[in-house]
Amino acid sequence: MLPWIRTAILVSCLPATVSISARAGHLALNGMGIDLDDKTGALIALSHPHLGEILKEDPARAGLIGLDCPGGVFDPRSAPAMIVQNDQTTTISWRFSRAATSKGDVETEVAIRPSSDGKSVILSCRVANRSDQPVARVQFPDFRGLRPFGGRDEMELRFALGVVNPFAGPVRPAGRAPYYPPFVWRSFPPEPIYQMNTLRWLDLGTLAGGVSVFQRKWIEEPRPAILTRRSEADADDLRMVWQHDQAIAPGASWESGEFWLTPHAGGWAKGIEPYRHYVSEVNPPRSVPRRIREGLGFQSLWMTAFAYWELPRIARDAKAHGIDELNLWVWCEYGNLPMKTRPGCGTEAELLAAIRQCRADGVNTTLFVNLLSLNDALAPRYGMRPGNAANWNFDAGRAPGAKASPLSGPSGQFNISYDNKLWRDDVGRDLRRWAEAGAGSFCWDVFQDTDMDFIEAVRGFRATIQAADPEATFAGEPAYGNIERATQVLDYTWNWVDYLEASPYINALGLPRLNCNIESDPRVVKMAFAENLYLNLMPKIPDEHNGTRMVSQEPALAAALLEVAPLRRKFLPYFTDGVALGECVLAKPACRYVRENLSGEIGGALFRAPKFEFPSVFVRSYQLGNKLLIIVLNNGEQSREIELTCDLSLWLPAGRPWRVHHLDLAGGIIRTETLPRGANGQTSTLRTRSLEPVELGLLEVEQ
Repeated sequence: MLPWIRTAILVSCLPATVSISARAGHLALNGMGIDLDDKTGALIALSHPHLGEILKEDPARAGLIGLDCPGGVFDPRSAPAMIVQNDQTTTISWRFSRAATSKGDVETEVAIRPSSDGKSVILSCRVANRSDQPVARVQFPDFRGLRPFGGRDEMELRFALGVVNPFAGPVRPAGRAPYYPPFVWRSFPPEPIYQMNTLRWLDLGTLAGGVSVFQRKWIEEPRPAILTRRSEADADDLRMVWQHDQAIAPGASWESGEFWLTPHAGGWAKGIEPYRHYVSEVNPPRSVPRRIREGLGFQSLWMTAFAYWELPRIARDAKAHGIDELNLWVWCEYGNLPMKTRPGCGTEAELLAAIRQCRADGVNTTLFVNLLSLNDALAPRYGMRPGNAANWNFDAGRAPGAKASPLSGPSGQFNISYDNKLWRDDVGRDLRRWAEAGAGSFCWDVFQDTDMDFIEAVRGFRATIQAADPEATFAGEPAYGNIERATQVLDYTWNWVDYLEASPYINALGLPRLNCNIESDPRVVKMAFAENLYLNLMPKIPDEHNGTRMVSQEPALAAALLEVAPLRRKFLPYFTDGVALGECVLAKPACRYVRENLSGEIGGALFRAPKFEFPSVFVRSYQLGNKLLIIVLNNGEQSREIELTCDLSLWLPAGRPWRVHHLDLAGGIIRTETLPRGANGQTSTLRTRSLEPVELGLLEVEQ
């Protein structure tokens, strides 16, 4: 159990946007109604004209901030509060003393003010620890009593890389008596790719409307985890907490930064707009190789199944299916620095000659490198302890090697610390050597961007590589750390992930491009294409490693690629310059689709496939100026026309006719219909042509 300790809430207002009713404790702030307990100041209700009741809680349970302090639990509601209203900001502050267990006070100040965008509310918090004991952590914001203001099954808690339906189903599993504590809280820890909570943004709502929340911090660590708890006594009562696991030492202070709450009509793509604007301010666009920005995907090869001289043949096969990037696994004997080619695959000269020929045929070759785990013989050079690395056993006939086993034995390797200067110098020298020889594209295994110092080192690596090859790729596996740092230097990811619901990530950040691992399923090819993911093709021989076959050896995979590759080229500006809207072009779901209310893991333990069920109707959309592209996939088992209910006025100017072009699989216009002059909030019904199972349908809407 977590020791929650509640303080209170503060509200500030701009005269132009705020009205205060006669009833004590009720304020209207940028259209949001806020009700406070008149004795404690705790948040007991949130509402919005479009959404209705967002939050409602009993005063005895309400609150917005908690402090975990060792040496005792106190309730700040019992302490006197100082309320100060200063121009646009009102603050409520408390001073707490634990005289029985410590000396000094803990001062807490919470503030809310309206954003100048006219629709968002900004919350912030500051804690000053004047005591002689640490404050263990802060929970802020702490929203208690969130309600399903849409239908229970339709309510979504959406993160950058995934979504759950937090009010769907029973609170505890029916017919079972599981141990209680693990079912109390659902945890969504922050991680770059292997967790849903990838960006400092989330949305709670439906396609009809919701509330987006984001933290206005960039690169700073640590990032908060998101915790949710659903009440057994009232299944429509949800608590959602941002937990900052950062101790505040005696004499130190902590600030939350701004949390922006944005109520919105329509789906999450409307609520994310302030966050996308913020990201554009703090993370200016950077150039990436054109083939990465525009490309459909890449193919990973397990090189123990091939020789270097075969690469041009494989590259031509990939190119014929719309793929212009190869990524070579186990191309070398990992653990060495300088890196050495694998004798069973050929010589270094043969590898370099093959890479040159692939490039001449229009396909780039990227070398997958592991510079984290090095052979024990190198430990003295870098002042490291030998033998501390896990044994990653790549022999398919032996036991898995994530940990040493009776069949795999000790690893004989150590993990280097990425801040080792001598190692960085050696790495930079070796990457430059390969780049000057004609192989300048690399994919970094276990990209642990633990601080900006390492990112600056990678910038240096890239600068020396690009001097030899301006179009060189630098990809990686951001397994730990912060995607806000990884976006500074990585072009695309190589992570062990299948299809991801990644439209919010693509909407707000976009780089590095996210991979989607595919063996052969044409549905995944088409969904990943529609999602604007970077396809990672890994066709395999049965009972062998991923990436041991060519694309043409998997007919269903090859056919799906030949279908989507021309479509990407045809509609490329939507994917490269448009705004990803996910399914938010819809005003109501195209099919019933409920995700389990589980923790925020995408795959759980590494290499464990995520639990994902294909929706029977899959819709993705993009906005490019005054045009929309709508992609529909029939994931059902029968051919059918699919009906879409859309509120086009959210994305295109109302009051003018909308032309809807129904397109064939070559992007040609089959027919055009004109919809009446739309009004704000008015829905329109679009119907696709008859689609076979696993067939795509495309519509383009313009004015």
